[in-house]
Amino acid sequence: MTDIVPMTLGDFIRLLRTKRYVQRVGHKKLTQAELGDKLGYNRGIINRWENNRLRPKPDDIVRIGEATCASAEDIHYMLGLAGYLPTTRFPRREFTLNILSRVAECLAQSPYPAYVLDYRGRFWIVNQAMAELIGIPLDALKTLMLRHPVGDDPPEPIHILDVLFDSRLPFQALLGDRDRLIRSQIARFKALCLYRRHEPFYQQCLERLKRRLLPDDFEQLLRFWREADPFQIPSSESCLNSGVVIVRNGEQRLFSLHDEPIFELAGLFFQVRYVPHDGLLLPRPAERTAVLCLWHIVDDFAQAFADEFSR
Repeated sequence: MTDIVPMTLGDFIRLLRTKRYVQRVGHKKLTQAELGDKLGYNRGIINRWENNRLRPKPDDIVRIGEATCASAEDIHYMLGLAGYLPTTRFPRREFTLNILSRVAECLAQSPYPAYVLDYRGRFWIVNQAMAELIGIPLDALKTLMLRHPVGDDPPEPIHILDVLFDSRLPFQALLGDRDRLIRSQIARFKALCLYRRHEPFYQQCLERLKRRLLPDDFEQLLRFWREADPFQIPSSESCLNSGVVIVRNGEQRLFSLHDEPIFELAGLFFQVRYVPHDGLLLPRPAERTAVLCLWHIVDDFAQAFADEFSR
């Protein structure tokens, strides 16, 4: 995994040839000439690749990966950085919002606090029970679902990493055992993006968070980011078994996080429910309760998300 983004294809080839090769083979780094010999090219070609003056062909990228003992995920990442892979798209907008509207109806009648995230970690739906759990009126929560623009950035949906790291938001004080939750959520985010690391949203995510967060908050995020390994998520912290401790009025309550992909939407959206760990069933609402939906909050939603849906 790359720890710091953004990264160019040339940067990553150089990283594989030097640090990664040493780590995986236990041998000195490959020189440009040695890598060229393995591939049947002269040193000049390797130099031009690493300085982004020449783009290797797809079969060359596979051979670079094999020569540097790279993982399949790293070869996929190189193919993406070279522009040979498509960008992730949601299904058509009408189809996607139809499915999400049905999910919102279910969450409006759910006795459990719940929300819907997309694969990028952005919140799309939040139900009334979730607002009540964290002690924020739904109207106030509505104002928090969109982050105010920074500089030339457009307003954008709040991200799970905003919730975990932005000390100006009212969520941090509610989270008990926060460090464990942070580790599992960052590892989960990296795992979901394992084959999307080349995409602009992932390449730009740390820079965008740096612009949004306070310096101390961002430094804390970076520390956890570097530590998080998507290949080593303990089973006790898996998506379906992880828990969250909510602290309110000096009392703690443990919830199990039930994280389920919405299969009709190709697993690009996830429904998360907070089920009380003490086994106490919450009464089902007698009537439909309020629910926040991102497409009702974003001005000119079709335009703002035009590039994210299939046509």
